[in-house]
Amino acid sequence: MSRLLARIMLAVFMLPVAALVWIVAFMVLYEDVLRRREEQCFLVSGLVTAAFVGGYWVLLWRRSVRWNAPRVVGSVGLALGAVVLGGLVAWPMDRLESGFGSLLFGPATTFAWLVGTVFLWRETPGERASRLDARSGTSLVCPACGYNLTGLDQATCPECGVSYTIDELLASQPGREDSEIERAAAA
Repeated sequence: MSRLLARIMLAVFMLPVAALVWIVAFMVLYEDVLRRREEQCFLVSGLVTAAFVGGYWVLLWRRSVRWNAPRVVGSVGLALGAVVLGGLVAWPMDRLESGFGSLLFGPATTFAWLVGTVFLWRETPGERASRLDARSGTSLVCPACGYNLTGLDQATCPECGVSYTIDELLASQPGREDSEIERAAAA
C-alpha cells in the first residue's frame, strides 16, 4: 500500500474516531467535571474533539505539506477563523433551541478548519515543478495548472487545455535559469 493511500484511509477513519472522542469527552464531562450542565459539556466536548482532529490532521499530513511561514500563520489564522465561524453558526441555532447551537459549535469549527487547510496546504504549481525536478532531474510543467508535460509531443496541456509555444513553455518553468532555458531551446 502506498503512503498516500494509507494517509487517505487514515483521514477517512479520523471522523469515526473523532465521534468516539466526542462521546467519551461528553460522558466524562457530564458525569464528573461539569455536573450535568449539558450546554457547557457540548461546548467543551466540541473543543476537545476539534483539538484532537487538528492534531491528528497535522500529524497525518505533516510530511506532505511544505511548511513555510505563510502556511503556518495561515493555519493558525484558519483555526481562529473557524472558531469565529463556529460561533456564528452556533449562536442563532442556540437561540432557536437551547443547547442545539452548543452542540453544533464543535463540528462547525472542525469542518471549517479542515476545509480551509485543504485549500491552504495544497501544492502550488511551482512546488510541484520543484518536487518533480527533484524526483526526475528535469520536468516540464504547465504554467497554468502544474500538470507534468514531460514526454508529451505537443505543447497543449491535457489537464487544463491551455496551449503554448515551446519558447513560452520553456520560459515559464519555475526555478529554471536563463542559460538552462537557452540550452534546452537550442537542443
